[in-house]
Amino acid sequence: MRLTWSVWGDDIIERELVRFSGRLAADPTPAYAAIVADMMESIEKNFDTEGKHASGGWPELAESTRLQKDAAGWSPGTILRATNDLFNSLTQEGDENMVLILGEGLTFGSSVPYGGFHQQGTRKMPMRKPLEFPEVEKVGWMKQLQRYIVTGNLGPGAVT
Repeated sequence: MRLTWSVWGDDIIERELVRFSGRLAADPTPAYAAIVADMMESIEKNFDTEGKHASGGWPELAESTRLQKDAAGWSPGTILRATNDLFNSLTQEGDENMVLILGEGLTFGSSVPYGGFHQQGTRKMPMRKPLEFPEVEKVGWMKQLQRYIVTGNLGPGAVT
């Protein structure tokens, strides 16, 4: 059994779950739902800390971007939070949020079109990954999924 989570073409988790494929205790969708809730909390922390939650932080905004945001009436000092559309699409269930949970997998993302440009960067815009997770969280999600596959139990602190 292989678990891969890709973000706009970037594999953020790719793990092999050995010795589990024949031991499924139950439909894993409750575990996936709990992991989605945890992911949304982590993404919120990442936005609130401007990338410091998951990495060393996002590059500062260019002065031209600060002036443009100020002229539009948006908070000029916040990164990736001009309209909050991308933030909301990744931290709240709704129109732009894309969550598909099936027995064979989980798809999580956003339909906000510019999210991929921020995740990967462009020639004119530095990479500021809205979807980046600390390794300790990724390992925790894997353990949570493994525990559920073997026991059918989400474990302490899991959201259902």
